[in-house]
Amino acid sequence: DNAKLLLDDLAELIFDMIDTDSSGEISKEELRDHFALVTEKLATNAKDKATKEQAEEYVQTMFDTLDTNDDGNICREEIRAAFEKYDFKLLARTFGLKVYQEFN
Repeated sequence: DNAKLLLDDLAELIFDMIDTDSSGEISKEELRDHFALVTEKLATNAKDKATKEQAEEYVQTMFDTLDTNDDGNICREEIRAAFEKYDFKLLARTFGLKVYQEFN
């Protein structure tokens, strides 16, 4: 159905955004870099930036949640599964995508 297609597309988009070396897997390093970029963009001033601890916590939480086979990387299937399982708007926001703002 269309909703599933949209979710898969969104999952793919996010995946490609974070998987900067196009290895087909998201490493902790890539997620860390992505998170830094996102907080950089969202922070209007220095005090809004995430601390190193927050970043680390975020990366750890995301990995605990998404890396379902515990191999230390997140693959496309894992991202796709997450988008079906969790609230995709929340996930998109977590990944720093502003796509669904108008629905909030």
